[in-house]
Amino acid sequence: MKNSTGLLRIAFLFAVAVLVLAGCDSPVSSTDCDQLPVCNGLCDCDYACPDCDDADCDCGHVEAGCSNEHCACPECEGADCGCGEAVKVCPGEYCACPECEGADCGCGEAVKVCPNEYCACPECEGADCGCGDAVKVCPNEYCACPECDCTDCDCGAVLPTEYNVRLYNGDDFLSGHDDLASALGSITLAGSYTVRVSEDQILSPRPINTPGVSLTLIGEEYERTVRLSGRGTLFTIGNGVSMTLGDNITLRGINNNTSPLVNVQAGGALSMTSGSMITGNVNIIGNSAGGVLVGGTAANPGRFDMTGGKIYDNAANGSSSGGGVRVNGIFDMTGGEIFGNRAVSIVSNANSGGGVFVAGSGRFAMSGGAAIRGNIARGDGGGGGVRVTGTAASSGRFTMSGGAMVSGNAANGYQAGGGVIVEDYGIFDMTGGEVSGNTVTAMEGGGGVRVAMGAEFAMSGEATVSGNAAEDVFSGGGVIVLWDGAFAMKGGSIYGNTAAGDNSGGGVILLGSAAFTMADGEISGNTATSWGSGGGVLANSGAAFTMKGGSICENTATGWGSGGGVFASSGSLFTMESGSVSGNTVANSDGGGGVLVSFQGAFDFEGGSVFGNVAYGDASGGGGVRVDFGGEFAMGEGATIFANTAAFGGGVFVGPETYLMPAGIFSMRGGVIYGADAIVQGRANEAPQGAAMLSQGIARWWCGAKADWQDFPESAIDATIEVTDGALVRVGD
Repeated sequence: MKNSTGLLRIAFLFAVAVLVLAGCDSPVSSTDCDQLPVCNGLCDCDYACPDCDDADCDCGHVEAGCSNEHCACPECEGADCGCGEAVKVCPGEYCACPECEGADCGCGEAVKVCPNEYCACPECEGADCGCGDAVKVCPNEYCACPECDCTDCDCGAVLPTEYNVRLYNGDDFLSGHDDLASALGSITLAGSYTVRVSEDQILSPRPINTPGVSLTLIGEEYERTVRLSGRGTLFTIGNGVSMTLGDNITLRGINNNTSPLVNVQAGGALSMTSGSMITGNVNIIGNSAGGVLVGGTAANPGRFDMTGGKIYDNAANGSSSGGGVRVNGIFDMTGGEIFGNRAVSIVSNANSGGGVFVAGSGRFAMSGGAAIRGNIARGDGGGGGVRVTGTAASSGRFTMSGGAMVSGNAANGYQAGGGVIVEDYGIFDMTGGEVSGNTVTAMEGGGGVRVAMGAEFAMSGEATVSGNAAEDVFSGGGVIVLWDGAFAMKGGSIYGNTAAGDNSGGGVILLGSAAFTMADGEISGNTATSWGSGGGVLANSGAAFTMKGGSICENTATGWGSGGGVFASSGSLFTMESGSVSGNTVANSDGGGGVLVSFQGAFDFEGGSVFGNVAYGDASGGGGVRVDFGGEFAMGEGATIFANTAAFGGGVFVGPETYLMPAGIFSMRGGVIYGADAIVQGRANEAPQGAAMLSQGIARWWCGAKADWQDFPESAIDATIEVTDGALVRVGD
């Protein structure tokens, strides 16, 4: 044993001597190749750079010929990280790419060689995500899987999944928070921020006033509710600030609040998208809103854009308020729903909107599939769906187009509108959409639309007012226009509406100094069920109705003293220049199938046609036109009356003088009233007595030769009557 040891020592000394004789440098302190001394380029085995600590990497083999201070283990796959440079020798099984910032994670340990551009700290639990893919090195305790959002954690941020609320700037994760208040409080600079909420939150009133901030709230995975903690406005959106309510976010208010849930101030902007909701706020203070208040002025309006989402179950209990929304700025609604909201007031002139209230210089536009439904206005002057108002200097404006809908709303106060009310110089421009299925229960109401006091309603295109109902007196099932209100109908249709009260209009009622001009469109299939009404249109108390085109057809009046198509009464004037009144019926006594002119009302028939109307009942005269009780009917050369039916006076009946009222007056300056002799042409008016005309009052024609009125030769005329150029061309059997 001693001899063996001695021989080894001699061999060792001999090897050293050989190296020295060969010009070898001085041996280094590090050893390799099974404890053989190592020097630059003179080893019998693999080589190592003498400045590399632990160069053998616990593997017994190293590479030589390093171009820099780093060395690599040859079995470490991809050790050069595809960059041509070696990496530091690791004290364990791992190697790291030198370009990975913080590759040692501040822990002095190397990281696994990655099959892609990312590296992971070995002490990060689950760093490889169980998928074999590494992740970027993070300078703290968290790592992220590459398939996770914010994979690189911004190379310095903490993985956000541990928090209830996460804050982003654009797509970059900024910070995690336990609650929404903390996240919002950290926003101090202008920028585009997204807040993702993964748990329901309770939040005190929160003003957002930093100009240039754009904030989006999103609920993670499921619906997340942000609940107001106490009285006040949950979010006040200041000038230069915009907020978007994104998917799965619900803002919930409280009962007995004194503020709207959201307040968009001048210059601020709110957006609602699909999946967002505003609900459960009851505001007891007037001139405000239950859900959203959109403030500002015409010069600097607040703005609210609603492309989706729901505003529901809110209430405004003061006057001049909107149960869902009040608009003093701009509200553009292209989608979503406003439903189940309430505007409630016990004071007179409550003047509120169950769904939306547009005031002052406010602008509200509905289009697309937007819907306002099932809202209620309780109190005088309310609009179940929408109320629009203004001043002589500044008009609130409401526009409807496309497939927008105001449906199933209700108003139960005096002078209200079930669907829409437009008053005090407000403007309603309806080019499409529908106002349908709304109801009003008190007098002087409009089931669909009420227009009054200098307000304007324009209807055109494919717009429809249908299936609405008015239950009390002096009301319009579809539309009521009164007190200097103006209604221009250039297209669309008013159909299938019902008025149940006395002195009402199934389709339209005009009262006072109201003006209605119909250039095109259709008023059809409406019904008035009580006395003194018009199935299609009632013009009463000095109103003016001018018909320049369109059709009033297939309407019905079932009450005593009514007009199936039109009733002009009490100093009102119906002027017909073109268009048609056809297929209407009156089903009780003292009515006119097409037109009734009574109680000092007037009908100036200059052009168009009255045909195919019926007056049912033994006491119903005037299948086409009935004029009585001081009413005046004037007929011009462009007018025709044909194919109407009644018990007497198939075309025209002129009523007698009574002890209370003067006789009706019929003055024929021109035109044609077809008689029984026109049966072949299918134009004959029909009645057992006076197929063309029966007069018990004043009936006359204009004689040009005498420049004076002449009485008709007979009171009952069955044959066709025609007056042309001041001459009675045909009369008699």
